[in-house]
Amino acid sequence: MSRSTDRSVALLERIAKGKPQGLMELAISAGLDKSTAARLLANLVERQLVVRDQATRKYAVGPALLALAAVTIRKSDLNTVAAPYLSELRDLTEETSSLHIRLDGDRVCIGGFESRHVVRRVVGVGETSPIWAGPSGKVLLAFSPPSTIEGPVSDAISEGVDGPWLRQRLLEIRRVGYMAAVGDRTPEAGAVSAPIFDHSGLAAALTVAGPGSRWTLARMEGFAPRLLAMAAKISTSLGAVRYQEYTA
Repeated sequence: MSRSTDRSVALLERIAKGKPQGLMELAISAGLDKSTAARLLANLVERQLVVRDQATRKYAVGPALLALAAVTIRKSDLNTVAAPYLSELRDLTEETSSLHIRLDGDRVCIGGFESRHVVRRVVGVGETSPIWAGPSGKVLLAFSPPSTIEGPVSDAISEGVDGPWLRQRLLEIRRVGYMAAVGDRTPEAGAVSAPIFDHSGLAAALTVAGPGSRWTLARMEGFAPRLLAMAAKISTSLGAVRYQEYTA
């Protein structure tokens, strides 16, 4: 590995493992001078491995890096085990099924099957959104370790979300074990999501989404027990000892 590549990797590691950081903060933590760090970061931005917020001037994980992570994860046991259930969910509901994981403050789609309807909810592999936005993200956030929840909640508040409402919503998700909503993130789109666990804890969110006019709240609530049963089966296959222990 060349010295330049080694330095770029060092910057990537620091960005991927922490919150968005500024140029000087990254330069100091990586042991680089400002001009070298700026040059390397510009190259990473050009390749979309990192992005720079124009308002805060801070660097964060970019779409290309998220896509690489998604491709890698798709080959893992998680996607292999979940694939048959995702296919079955699509066929049972005739709506789009998808699998999501948490990546710091975001949720990333790593697999799924699209509805065959002409009008359908499209969720692409590698698609990201803030962890606090939408049923898939909120389910991931609700079942995350308590120490990792307040940061995203603060981010949501800064975006205009009502903090007490969001905290209460997360508690309710943990209580019932899933979330179903229409228009929570995307207007007129409905989604129901449940958590998946492995031997170490939270692994993913299993979601079915569609147009709210067809995939109504009543339909989603009625289907929720079936979704939870599938999530439990996937969790058991991934090594979770008892699904109920995580959702209690």
